[in-house]
Amino acid sequence: MNMKPPAWILPLVLAAALHAAAPAPLPADTRLLKGTLENTTHAVSAPARFELTFEGEAVRGFLTVEAPLKAGRFPVEGTKRGAWCEVICRYEDGTRTVFRGVIDDTGYRGTYVFGGAGQLVQYGRFETAR
Repeated sequence: MNMKPPAWILPLVLAAALHAAAPAPLPADTRLLKGTLENTTHAVSAPARFELTFEGEAVRGFLTVEAPLKAGRFPVEGTKRGAWCEVICRYEDGTRTVFRGVIDDTGYRGTYVFGGAGQLVQYGRFETAR
């Protein structure tokens, strides 16, 4: 007994095979980086943590800062090109902090500038590790 499959089955089998063979998208790279922010304008430092997710060149995540600096958990976004990474943290009062530095498998370190909304511009440096 030689049965011929229905005509609709071949396209269904081909579609299933092609779907199964397609590579899965690469997962986003998420890093938790802990360290210190040092405000060099006022000679004050505070513990901080970046939670950064990288998708291509886009960077999104959160920055958590403890007192005596502006404490809280704030959203950040930016770009990463090779080892260079820049993220911007915008606050509700119209101020912002721009972090620029080098990121690699061990951490993220560099300098930052805080200002905007008529506030005194302040400078600092940061160093974090995984």
